Amino acid sequence: MLFHNVVSPQHPNVYFTNQKIEYVDRFKYRGIELRNKLGWGIYINTRIARIRNLYCGLRKLYQIIPKEEIPTRRLLFLTFALPHFIWLFSLWFLFTENQKKGIEHVYVSGIRLVYSLWGWEDLTTLIVAREKTLNDYIYNYLKNLKQNLDISLEASAFNETFEVFMIITSPELYNLYYKKHVV
Repeated sequence: MLFHNVVSPQHPNVYFTNQKIEYVDRFKYRGIELRNKLGWGIYINTRIARIRNLYCGLRKLYQIIPKEEIPTRRLLFLTFALPHFIWLFSLWFLFTENQKKGIEHVYVSGIRLVYSLWGWEDLTTLIVAREKTLNDYIYNYLKNLKQNLDISLEASAFNETFEVFMIITSPELYNLYYKKHVV
């Protein structure tokens, strides 16, 4: 795999035991995927494809479950589809606004499936269904993460180590800390 910072690099010919080594765009090993192109587009598209595939299965189930059984339909959505969205939360702030809007649209498409609300725009669908937005779920996720990090010993040890690292690597902070505590 060749990592580069240009659009179209020239690939050098690499041989091992007189066999030419072929180049690949990505390599996956034990759940970790390395790509030669930086960005989250491929990762998001893979996750969205899994969600849409799941929606096909939910659509078949919803044909059997009557529309009056909204709690059951909603429970199926929250059980099978929402975890795929939660998987994206830890990287949410690294995505572009267009990527976030695309993910939110796929989420609202799932809400449309649950409530059979076809032909409505995304915001109207969320209001009529009285469902949380994806941003509400992200807020709750980050709030719970912060609470857990506040009481975690490993997180406080990491935070203290990081503060020491910042003090040592920053001359201004080092001088300020040294004058305050040592002199």
